[in-house]
This record gives sequence, structure tokens and C-alpha cells, in this order.
Amino acid sequence: MYSVYYALAESIISYGLSSYGCTFQSYLDQINAIQKRLIKLLVDNKTKRNCRPDYDKLYGTCKILPVQEKVKLFILLEEYNSSEFKTPISHCISTRKVVNKKLYVPKICNYYGSRTRKYLVPKILNDLPDDVRNNTFTKPVFKKKVIVSLLDSFVAKKN
Repeated sequence: MYSVYYALAESIISYGLSSYGCTFQSYLDQINAIQKRLIKLLVDNKTKRNCRPDYDKLYGTCKILPVQEKVKLFILLEEYNSSEFKTPISHCISTRKVVNKKLYVPKICNYYGSRTRKYLVPKILNDLPDDVRNNTFTKPVFKKKVIVSLLDSFVAKKN
């Protein structure tokens, strides 16, 4: 069943996320609802009963990224080699953000600004753990580490 899901559903869901992934949340919620229905078909009845109060736990059980987290993954992978949006915070006072090598996130004035790469790339990278953010490894290793990190953070938020 997992092979069928990855071959048919996951490929179709992932196909357009790089272009329409930064759209309104209501559109992504529709795709997320379809993805949840498909994931429910993958697990047995006992697991469904255990996750009935919150079906978002099924993502961690099946090790499948939800749509919102896939959008973050695609944005990071597209901007992997680019340093255009990765400006480190630098000022003369030693603060936690400087010590932790956080990136500068520009201020936004409207909803459109929160969907631009200029805002999203540093915001997503700052939310990742330090070992993943300070990437000195190849793109496939980076992808695996980001997937694990995004899935862990999503499951932790839901618990």
C-alpha cells in the first residue's frame, strides 16, 4: 500500500508544491484533507482507533510529511546552493541569535510578504535545529536531515 501511495498520491501532491506551495492556507488545507484520507487507508483499524482524536498523529506513524512541511522542504531544497536569502545576523552586541548563527528575517507588512522567498527561507532555516541549519554536508544528506527534523517538529507540535 505504501508503494502505491508513493507512486500515485505522493508524486501528484509533490508535483506542483514548488510552484503553488506558497499559496493561501485554505488551498493547502484541501490538499491536506485528501492526504489524510489516503493515509487512513494505509494503516490498520487499530492504529486508526488510537489516532481518532487527532489524525495528524498518523503522519508520524507512517513517516509521511504533511503538505505544509513538504512546502518547507521544497523551498529549502530549491534554495540549497543559493546564498541570496541567507544573510547572517550581525551586530556589535553578542546576543543569542548571533551566537546561534541565526539568519536575518526581514520585517513584513502584509500577508503577501510572508509568502515571499526573502522571508520564508531564513524563517524556515532558523526554525531548524543547529546541526541541520549549519549544513556542511551534501544535498542528499541535507534532504534526509531536513525531512527528519520537519517530521519530528510536526509530531512534537501535535503532541
